[in-house]
Amino acid sequence: MDDWMKAKLILNSFHLLFISIASDTFDWNMLAVPPSGSPKFFIDVTVTETYIIFRLLLNFFEQLIISNPNNEKNKKIVLKKDQEMDIKAITELFPYEDGWTIKVRVARKTSRETYLKKDRKTETVKLILQDQEGSMVQATLFNEQIDKFYEMLESGKCYLISKGNIRHVNKKFDNVNDKIEISFTNATKVEESLECFPLKLTKPFVPFNEVENKSTDQSLMDILGMVVKVKQSFPVPLKSIAKTTRKCEVTLLDLTGDTIKLDLWGDLAMNEGEILERMESLRPLVAVSNVVLNKYEGEVNLGTSRISFVEINPVVEQFEAFQQSFQKFNSTAGVMDKISGPSKRIMESQEVSLANITGNNVQRLFCTFVGKVEKVLNRAKPWYEKCKECNTAVHPEGNMKLRIAEHGDEEVCTTLFDAAETIIGCPVNCFAEKMLTVMDQDKYTCPYYKNLVLCKGKTFKFLVKMGNKKSEDRAEKKIVVEEVLKIDPALKEKASSSHKRKIDP
Repeated sequence: MDDWMKAKLILNSFHLLFISIASDTFDWNMLAVPPSGSPKFFIDVTVTETYIIFRLLLNFFEQLIISNPNNEKNKKIVLKKDQEMDIKAITELFPYEDGWTIKVRVARKTSRETYLKKDRKTETVKLILQDQEGSMVQATLFNEQIDKFYEMLESGKCYLISKGNIRHVNKKFDNVNDKIEISFTNATKVEESLECFPLKLTKPFVPFNEVENKSTDQSLMDILGMVVKVKQSFPVPLKSIAKTTRKCEVTLLDLTGDTIKLDLWGDLAMNEGEILERMESLRPLVAVSNVVLNKYEGEVNLGTSRISFVEINPVVEQFEAFQQSFQKFNSTAGVMDKISGPSKRIMESQEVSLANITGNNVQRLFCTFVGKVEKVLNRAKPWYEKCKECNTAVHPEGNMKLRIAEHGDEEVCTTLFDAAETIIGCPVNCFAEKMLTVMDQDKYTCPYYKNLVLCKGKTFKFLVKMGNKKSEDRAEKKIVVEEVLKIDPALKEKASSSHKRKIDP
């Protein structure tokens, strides 16, 4: 007989005992008189005390049975408890209030962060919690609470939480709630609720074609899009402190037909980023809340903030519209052109001569040129593994160096980072891992290494960003390429003729 069956039998015995008590067929004085040879602590036990002991034991065994994960009635019991408990909405909580219970869904659980405070090592974990009404609050766990609750609390699950400290928010930092936040204490109680609810996204989603017109000092925004491409997360050194964080670059497509790049940082890169990487081929829908808009030298970039959260395949009204639109796009190859084809930028940017680029005579931020690969200068290792500024080891990144000739007129040394994937045929980090595991004589058996070797003599279209930061390098005929487009051999003659009638910048 297992422990659960024993507990049930004991509980049934207690029920029979109290039935006899209620029907006055039980003699309470029998419990007040200790049997002969009883231990000393039984002496002077009153009827009331005996009743209290039975009640405590009864409650104990009830909780034991309820917590049994194999109990078929478990779900019904939890639902009944949820209804009977005095559960408050987050909007009903006030600073320093006691005796509250909230039912919330974990929208985000950060990684452990360690810092020194008064020479004492302290660990913290942040939670973003949402109730069924859509209101949100941030909760913080410290040392002992992390050890107690970290493994139990999971993103996407619902919990009953009570007995924490409610305090005013620190206005110096962004927060999902502008009034209160919660700190877990040693008295905090957490119980998983089997009656969960979906995450509720309350703010309207910003279309990608409107993002560029937003100001960087405006409020944080929510976006919704389909995953087009996910770059494997990699470590990024933090300049302010001697630590690293992780970054995952995700390309999204929305119903306007535009794509945008989103940077997931920290725990979102490690957790949701890795999930999206595995799901990339399935084209999941992703909602991201509280993203930050950054603009640098005319480029638009979105990134997650400390209060962002990511929901994969969210329950939203637009979900069905997305599915229908993408099915339509797929049938006409429209969406596949956007996913696998060249970007709008390389197709629409002005084509100029190399002389205009190296002479910094181009007024626009982006331009293109057509050239032929004369030589791969670092064919043995077209990547780097350490940060150039701090020498910190990082994920293998593209660093392919090519000598390019523009129809024999001028040669430059071109560096390709992400753009190297077009020539190699796979992400640079995958290529690096492959090359590090094969012998020199076996390199030619790798199709991607063959692509690298055979690119010599081929013509490509190169996209260049004309920012002030690289003007001196361009003057020395060192150009950084943002994107590469293969030129069809049948179009070489057309590209050659277009060289003779370049548009003046």
